[in-house]
Amino acid sequence: MSLDNLMSNVGTKLNKNNEETFELLQKVASICGKEQFQEELLLSKGFKVSEINQLLDILIESATVTITYHCHCLVEEDSEIYNHEPIKCELCNETIKNTFIHEITKLYTLKEELFPYLKEREEELIKEQLCSPAYYGFCLDLKKNIRNIIPFLGSGTSMPLGLSNWRGLLKGLENGFFNEADKELYRDFLQDGDFMQALGFLKNRTLEFSTDEDIKNFMVDQIEQHYLKDLDKSKHNIEDILNLSSDFIMTTNYDRALLDYRKEYSYPYTFNDIGNVQEFLNRKKQAVVSLHGHIDKKETMIVTDEDYNKLYSDQTTKTILSSIMGNKHLLFLGFSFEDAYFKDLYNKIYEELKGTHYMFVANLHEFQAQKLRQKGLRAIGLKVDEKNFNDSYVRRLKFLLNWLIS
Repeated sequence: MSLDNLMSNVGTKLNKNNEETFELLQKVASICGKEQFQEELLLSKGFKVSEINQLLDILIESATVTITYHCHCLVEEDSEIYNHEPIKCELCNETIKNTFIHEITKLYTLKEELFPYLKEREEELIKEQLCSPAYYGFCLDLKKNIRNIIPFLGSGTSMPLGLSNWRGLLKGLENGFFNEADKELYRDFLQDGDFMQALGFLKNRTLEFSTDEDIKNFMVDQIEQHYLKDLDKSKHNIEDILNLSSDFIMTTNYDRALLDYRKEYSYPYTFNDIGNVQEFLNRKKQAVVSLHGHIDKKETMIVTDEDYNKLYSDQTTKTILSSIMGNKHLLFLGFSFEDAYFKDLYNKIYEELKGTHYMFVANLHEFQAQKLRQKGLRAIGLKVDEKNFNDSYVRRLKFLLNWLIS
């Protein structure tokens, strides 16, 4: 059986796609290396007994692993290694079967050729996730800097959890209009991405959403109503992002996802909570910083033009972002850069500090990536199926995020 057939057989028998199959084999190779190992080693690393048995059977069938037998003779208090299951002990000359004076241990060794094969398949699979092989170099560069990355999350990371992006969240407010012409104009603002104009118009032309409090209450209600808290990890990327083990994480989302999927409680920070920037940057406890506020602290939520002006004109905001961008590489995930206020501040800081930052973007054309490169952004285009967007996006990003820390 060829190594390519090995991938196919493992995937079929263990019900895994190509990426999952590769990750499984890579994990085994990483754990076992080129030394002899016992089944117990895989068991201690979280593999199930049934999975180990199936996997080893396939590896044996494909001649990807060799087996030797360690026989410890209690009579002679010595050991021998056999290339086949021994029948007779060469130390004491006794038959081994049905005796209690011999301890037999089966030892496995992965074949040398598996390791270069996995390296070759790794590059192929990475390129399969991308719009173009041209992005592969950016992926390698990101992997090199992964320990100095700060994830920066936008609404795209929360959409698989049942939540809307910013445009979708604001669209739900259109029912506050009783005048159809007003409603149509509001929709036009949203379509053009002029969200602040839309919110200003909403406050001036409706009764139901005429105050910031009204708008915040609506948003909190929508998030709590649609948020899928216990969604299987295969359906979203929140745990993959947490597994990056970054010093902290930044997000413009209001929801609780980053807190709920953690193994331990984390306080939802806003910029007002940071205080000493140097101390915060050195804390390394993977705190979650909600740049635009959090639904657990409704008063911190940034939703209107006045809120944005106040946040992004504040020197403290610029100081904190400058400190982060000057010392770390941002990794934008699910972030579209439609936020004019953040984009303006980012551009100003970049002009002063330069540096390199990264982002994953669905179906990004290379020409668009070139324009982003001028702003210090190494954008990586993911090849995403538009008809099955969320599942396709999650799967592509999951493989790449797991590969980055492998």
